[in-house]
Amino acid sequence: MSNINLEQILKTLTVEEKVGQLVQLAGVYYINQSEITGPLAKFDITDTHKYTAGSIIGVNNAKDAYQIQKEYLENCRHKIPLLFMADVIHGSHTMYPVPLGMSCSFNPELIENMARNSAKEAAATGVQVTFSPMADLARDARWGRNMETNGEDPYLNKVLSSSYVKGYQGEKLSAESELISCVKHFAGYGLVEAGREYNYVDLSKRVLNEFHYPAYKSAIDSGAKMVMSAFNTIESIPATANEDLLKNDLRKKLGFDGVVISDWAAVTELINHKLAADFKDAARQCANAGVDIDMMSMAYLTELEDLIQTGEVDIKLIDEMVMNVLKLKKDYGLFTDPFKNLIDKSDDVIGCEELVADAKKAADESIVLLKNDNNILPLSNKYAIVGHHVTSRDYNGPWSWQGDITKNESIKVVFSKDSNVTIVEEASKIIDIQDYEYVDTVVVFVGEKSNESGEAKSKTNIKLNVNEIEMIKSLKLIGKKVITVVFAGRPLDISDIDMYCDAIVYAWFPGSMAAQSLYDILTGRVNPSAKLSMSLPRNVGQCPIYYNSYSTGRPLSKAIDTYVSKYIDQANTPLYTFGSGLTYSNVQVKRVDFSDSIIVGDDLIIKVELENNSKHEAKEVIQVYINDLVASVIRPDNELKAFRKVTVDANSTATYEVKVDSFEFGYIGSDLNHRIDTGEFEVKVGLSLENTTNKIIRMEK
Repeated sequence: MSNINLEQILKTLTVEEKVGQLVQLAGVYYINQSEITGPLAKFDITDTHKYTAGSIIGVNNAKDAYQIQKEYLENCRHKIPLLFMADVIHGSHTMYPVPLGMSCSFNPELIENMARNSAKEAAATGVQVTFSPMADLARDARWGRNMETNGEDPYLNKVLSSSYVKGYQGEKLSAESELISCVKHFAGYGLVEAGREYNYVDLSKRVLNEFHYPAYKSAIDSGAKMVMSAFNTIESIPATANEDLLKNDLRKKLGFDGVVISDWAAVTELINHKLAADFKDAARQCANAGVDIDMMSMAYLTELEDLIQTGEVDIKLIDEMVMNVLKLKKDYGLFTDPFKNLIDKSDDVIGCEELVADAKKAADESIVLLKNDNNILPLSNKYAIVGHHVTSRDYNGPWSWQGDITKNESIKVVFSKDSNVTIVEEASKIIDIQDYEYVDTVVVFVGEKSNESGEAKSKTNIKLNVNEIEMIKSLKLIGKKVITVVFAGRPLDISDIDMYCDAIVYAWFPGSMAAQSLYDILTGRVNPSAKLSMSLPRNVGQCPIYYNSYSTGRPLSKAIDTYVSKYIDQANTPLYTFGSGLTYSNVQVKRVDFSDSIIVGDDLIIKVELENNSKHEAKEVIQVYINDLVASVIRPDNELKAFRKVTVDANSTATYEVKVDSFEFGYIGSDLNHRIDTGEFEVKVGLSLENTTNKIIRMEK
């Protein structure tokens, strides 16, 4: 592979062949062409187009991918292998919790392992590139794609985005069973106005640099070889045509030297944005902005050659774009083995015992225990289960591209093995007391179906449906203890049921092992350990809501409650805030030690002694927040700057160290440069933001 001379290859390519490397086509054009219908049918894709294209999207098995590659190499003059790309988001065939659920684990190693396992399965079925991780910061529960994010916190997002890339790409990208990681969507996609998919985004460059860029930067620094441009606008220019965004910020500021790919058909969406007159105008703008690969808009395919001939797009720029693609293919090892990952190994890998066991661990650590009045959980006596999720097996969530829900064990099947359970399959707001007369505890499985969250699934109503709310109320009114398990791909407004529930378990979409994981958690075989990575609002009217909001000139306080920043009909705070989550243990922070002052450039080392006064071993998350008391721009009152997931044995104490990198005390100033203030900082250490040990320290030069 080291002997491959890419410059020489580039010199042998015709303009048509160079353009082809920048075009991505769907696999359907190579397989079952007679069946092409719908929007794709309008494009007249010739053999010339097929055998000069550089990459393929959406082939779902290695046998087809192998045949496409073989046929392609036999028919193209330049013999540069195709790249096969797909959405492998939270598992390939063995499904893990949705990323928002995974982020609640606060466990970077777990996420890296999930990505590694996803790569193994996907590589065994012909995938070479995954469009993951999604590094977009999410703060509005109305947005459907919350499920694909790491939540509302910039620091957590930064750490976990790195873990995904390391897992997918491994230590050596050219090794077997690795996937190329494409981080998306650059940039600011999580801030779409009103939480509506594909909508306008308006934010300052300072906020973009401080809160949004760190996760993309972390993924790039961890080796991500591709970046996908976003659908949204930045400073009123769509990201896919935004030269300042892609060339100055992404390439120069963040140091990215890989391939930039558009999102699906985003190039020609410039016409809908009224920024381009036609396909040619759109292709010109996006190529000049720095988009290397046009995903499925066909604008590059049909217009780029003419634009080069007229000089509207410089051939030198095209050569740079093609070289980016060629370097990626070389780094991945395709010039040595064009059929890498295209030999079908699915029978040896898919659903193997190791991957299933790891999916179970991931589900265990993603499910959040939000409420547990009077320690009603874990279950110990007779109980009933009810709700539409009991029999549905719809636990995989969106982006379960190859996941088969029919292979999931249902909650009914798993729980029926318990002699204490009564299963009530039909349920409505009208409660038949006879169904529950032998039990005093009812577990209700409610929430979203998987097709209610994900791309293009924005909502203005983020409550449970009316029948579910009435059922929970009715159960409480007939004297039952109610445990509610919520399935969702976003933070829901559960304020209507909160007061009627003795316990609340937020399950998200836990994946292939959902039923077994929920059984083990509810019955105490597994001690829950997850913490919310995204706050649950009290009302949709609070959205967007997030824990690390800025202070205002008139903050709400106990002393003053008029003419301050507040709602007159609702509290300012979330119903359940970021970082909260219970266990079955009684772990307390016994002692916190750290210096009164640090010097700029040094790290703050915090020693935390934890005491577990219970019979249950516990996993807990030590969380460290800071508050810059005087700064050059406004700052949040609370910013997560370090965390560590630890294990505390039953009836024992343990001391752990947590390091806060001195860089994390800084922020982006009004000049868009990173700075660290000298002066006082409040440091808060605890197992949740609601209960911390606070201390003022001084930063010195």
